[in-house]
Amino acid sequence: MKRFLFPQILKFKLVIFFLLVVHFSVAQKQTEKRWNAQQIKKVEIDGEGIFKINIKNSESNTIDLLVKFEGEHSENLVIIDSNNQGVLKLSTDFQPLFKADNDKLSAHKVLSVELQLSIPKPIDLNIKSDIAQTKIEGHFPNVFIELKTGNCTLDPFFGNATINTINGTINIKTNNAKTIAKSKTGTVNVMQFKLALHQLNLQSVNGDINVSKFKK
Repeated sequence: MKRFLFPQILKFKLVIFFLLVVHFSVAQKQTEKRWNAQQIKKVEIDGEGIFKINIKNSESNTIDLLVKFEGEHSENLVIIDSNNQGVLKLSTDFQPLFKADNDKLSAHKVLSVELQLSIPKPIDLNIKSDIAQTKIEGHFPNVFIELKTGNCTLDPFFGNATINTINGTINIKTNNAKTIAKSKTGTVNVMQFKLALHQLNLQSVNGDINVSKFKK
């Protein structure tokens, strides 16, 4: 009896494995874009529905974007970009003809969108998101971030920043910055530096705020 069942079990496992491979290959999508950075002074990101936003410096003269989509309806998501008067605006949305089973908000809930950006140093950032876990690394003259539930990590960071969160924690490692920090219900642990070349304005409703010295 066991000899009879073994081939059947093996066949069943192979079928399940094949279906999983097909599912994940269909449910994953990557998109890449590149812009000449010479005429761009600021990058603005509308991060609604984006799960992760990772930004770091590059030594090139281009802005490079990699977006990873995963989940149901990922093949119907596209990058929306515009470059006007030195401001590059980025967001994601569904294709115009796409119709979800429910509404677009419900469709976003079963998706994972990750945005990775490489940006030259003298460019400002403006980021707003409802759920994004945001991480920034490098030199950026002026940064404005507004998050609802996502955490914000700047490590290491050199520049001026204004960061507002509702539930997200703010973690920053930097040098030579003056910090003004306030959290309504969270804890605040801030290191003040003798030489204040930059200004950090940090505020959260429920999240903790931590600022410490960057050590190479």
